[in-house]
Amino acid sequence: MRKNLTFILVILLAITATSCGKYSGFKKGENGLYYKCHIVNKDAEMPKDGDAVIIDITMRTKDSTFFKQEAPILLDENSGIFYRGDIYPLLAMMHFGDSLTGILNADSLINMNISDILPFVDGEIYVDIKMVSMYMTKEEMDARTQEFEAEQSARELQETPDREAYLKEHNIKVQPTASGLYFIETKKGKGNQPQPGDRVLVEYTGKLLDGTVFDSSAGRQPLEISFGQHQVIPGFEEGIGMMKSGGKATIIIPSNLAYSSRGAGDIPPFSTIIFEVEIVSISANELVQ
Repeated sequence: MRKNLTFILVILLAITATSCGKYSGFKKGENGLYYKCHIVNKDAEMPKDGDAVIIDITMRTKDSTFFKQEAPILLDENSGIFYRGDIYPLLAMMHFGDSLTGILNADSLINMNISDILPFVDGEIYVDIKMVSMYMTKEEMDARTQEFEAEQSARELQETPDREAYLKEHNIKVQPTASGLYFIETKKGKGNQPQPGDRVLVEYTGKLLDGTVFDSSAGRQPLEISFGQHQVIPGFEEGIGMMKSGGKATIIIPSNLAYSSRGAGDIPPFSTIIFEVEIVSISANELVQ
């Protein structure tokens, strides 16, 4: 849980301001953060610095949710994690039962080298937070930490057997790449493979091993990435790099090349995921703005 809690803290602290007056209905806090209060329980208790509280946190674009979790968080102004522009002042002013929305810029995650949590998100991210009406003692927080770590260990141990069972069931004989990626070409493309900086348009459908679809470009515009700029998870970018324009492939991605112990949206932690992908086009050296 400590690793997971650190991740949540980093996400919260990465929230930064953009342009003044850009977000209708949102206020600009003293730290430059844009936020909107939904519920304010003025008569409820307010946690103090040093308390461990439970929050519900949801990360989303305007159209879809990609991260949702209930989590403990320690309100510690002197933790050394906080910096100018963080969300701590908002958490510190919330009562139990309060809820609000803050605005996060995805670029800040890329700059912090944790962009692998973003399932193809660019631009603004909305972070919905509710402070649940309870807090934990240190002993309760330690107990929850131990329980969570045990669950994570069990999931991690089960990933490889689940993936091997899937490969056997679907008679997949290809050998993994050096990184552990399974690449199955279903249609050969033409031309060159994408190079760093190329603008690549991709149609995709992402599934879990049990066939559950967690994301798809179907009915939407193709995904547009600047290849080699770490805008997508490592396994997705590696697979795309093995293709040519017009080509199709199935990419089987172990969790260490995807969302690892964190998971994302409907993707549980330590999940091998599958993408059916097609490269629509490649435009040489045209960086996505």
